[in-house]
Amino acid sequence: MPEDRVTCRVPTPDKEPTRIRRDAFDLVRQAILDVLPAGEEQGAMSELYDRVKAKLEGRKAELEAAGIGSVGWYYTTVRLEMEVAGELVRVKDKPVTLRLGEAT
Repeated sequence: MPEDRVTCRVPTPDKEPTRIRRDAFDLVRQAILDVLPAGEEQGAMSELYDRVKAKLEGRKAELEAAGIGSVGWYYTTVRLEMEVAGELVRVKDKPVTLRLGEAT
């Protein structure tokens, strides 16, 4: 039976989406949602990555089971899909600041 996968899009036109395992997507997506309180503007995107990475530290068995080798790569892939889906919204571009979107 084939693995359940999620198609992760990017906001860049003409760029092919990436397909990742659903368990990896769900794990990283939940970590992003856990560190972004509803309705609050957040700091720079790099700060969000640091919080997500810290949230996932100590969950090595789950990361390995989901096939996550590079938290940074999965964070970026899932974050971009969440932006395209409207779950995350860029508040400003320099530095990039994110908040939860209406689709969350």
